[in-house]
Amino acid sequence: MSRICLSVAIIFALAVCTAGAFTGSLSSPAGSGITGTGAGWWPVTFSWIVTQNPDGSWNYNYTFTSTTKSVSHMIIEVSPEFTLADIIEGSFQVHQGSVETVSVDEYLPGGGDNPGMPDPVYGIKFDATSGLTLQLSFDSYRAPVWGDFYAKDGKTGSEMNTAYNVGFTSPDTDPLDPPSDGSVGFHILRPDTIIPEPSSLAALGAALPFIGLLRRLRK
Repeated sequence: MSRICLSVAIIFALAVCTAGAFTGSLSSPAGSGITGTGAGWWPVTFSWIVTQNPDGSWNYNYTFTSTTKSVSHMIIEVSPEFTLADIIEGSFQVHQGSVETVSVDEYLPGGGDNPGMPDPVYGIKFDATSGLTLQLSFDSYRAPVWGDFYAKDGKTGSEMNTAYNVGFTSPDTDPLDPPSDGSVGFHILRPDTIIPEPSSLAALGAALPFIGLLRRLRK
């Protein structure tokens, strides 16, 4: 595709498209999108709703559900430039379950903290959590792209209970497809690096499918 044609396509998208809500869900076993170590808390599900707010920011709503045991911590991947300041002040809410601490860092596989994690991940860690259903949400100006999650509970017998999306692999790569309903390659929607200028926020939501096209063509 020529640069001129691509520019026309993006301008057209800015004029006629509007951003809405993207929803998706994964569940165990692996054929439905979630794998892990141990099975003492399975079946589990992980779902998300990502909605653009009127001011151009995005609301990220995540739900992890188990039928037997509570999750003890959950990590949502974000881009490396993301900090806690990128969660808009006052927007973080826990709708079901509980969360004691929230941190942003790179988390490594193994040990007692993240057994079975396929690869290091930079993410938001919701720690000291409880509840068979953990539902939380926050707002950010970071736009949605595809990524990974990891969750852990204690042991059942000698096995640690963990869960993560099948697309979380080693070495890990994430799809460059634009955000959409459902899942791409068993990944979740999560916040990206991009923070647009305020005047461009609404236009960004409209142009997301074409930004994904640009990323694929550039790759």
